[in-house]
Amino acid sequence: MFQSIWGLLQKRGANAKKYEPGISYRRIEALMKERGLTAMDVTRGAGLASAAQMTHWKQGKSNPGIKSLRKLSKFFQVPASYFLE
Repeated sequence: MFQSIWGLLQKRGANAKKYEPGISYRRIEALMKERGLTAMDVTRGAGLASAAQMTHWKQGKSNPGIKSLRKLSKFFQVPASYFLE
């Protein structure tokens, strides 16, 4: 039984969906590098809910919502549209 469960887990891992960061996160990351900021700096400075949001954006599991984009644009002093281009 253990071997059959292990086999299923291995197959699931091999077929796991691969995610890539969206354009929004790549733009955020570029601004972070340019300004010498960490994800935690941005999370705290922009007033985001949690650092986990940034992690999900980086992994491509989700994208920033409108509220987050507004906070980020205010924090980085760029138009919100910058993250969508």
